[in-house]
Amino acid sequence: MIPVACLLIAFQFATSRRTGSEASNLKWSQIIGLDSSYPRIVYDKTKTSDKGTPTTFPIPGEAKRILQIIARDRLNNEDSKFYYPPSDPRSKYIFPSRKYGKKTKSGISKIPYWQDVRGTFSKLLKMSGVDRHLKNYATRHTLATNLLAETGNLKLVAETLGVSIKTASRYAKVQSKSVVVGVDKVFERKQKQKLKVV
Repeated sequence: MIPVACLLIAFQFATSRRTGSEASNLKWSQIIGLDSSYPRIVYDKTKTSDKGTPTTFPIPGEAKRILQIIARDRLNNEDSKFYYPPSDPRSKYIFPSRKYGKKTKSGISKIPYWQDVRGTFSKLLKMSGVDRHLKNYATRHTLATNLLAETGNLKLVAETLGVSIKTASRYAKVQSKSVVVGVDKVFERKQKQKLKVV
C-alpha cells in the first residue's frame, strides 16, 4: 500500500473534503495554525463557493493529527514518501505524487500532487470486509451521515461539507431505529406523568 494515498483517504474521512478539488491538490500554504488550538484550511474557492458557501474550514482533531504526522515525517526523514527537496514542486503539496516527471501511459506526468486513489481505496475496502464497489466520494457521504446521526444538526453538516442546508438535507434520511427510539422516548415521558382522576 502507498502511504501517501492511504493518508489522503484518511484525511478525507476526517474532513469530508472532495478528492480532486479540495484534498489531493492541498498545499501546505493553505494550512493555517496547524499547531494552534484552531487550525484551518483556506481555499481560494470551492466547487460551491460561488453560492455563498464557506472557503475556510476548521481542521478537526483527527485530520490535525494526520497533517502533523506528515509534517514531522517529511521534515525529519529524507526517505519519507512525503519528502521532496524545496526545489521540487512536490514539496509544496501535502500529498505529493511519486509519478511527477515520470513517463506514464499518457506521457510525462506534469501533476505534482496525488490524484487517483481508486486502487488504494478499493484495496482498503476489501481489507475492511466491504465487498461492494464504492467510489472514493463515499468518504464525504460517510462523514456527513455519521455527523448528522451524532448531532442532529443539519447546519453543522452543511458547514462541514461546505454546501447549502438544502444540499445537506439529503443526508437527513430517517432510519427505522431512530423512529423506534424517538417514539419510545415520547411514550416514556407520557408514562411518567400521573393520570388525572376522573
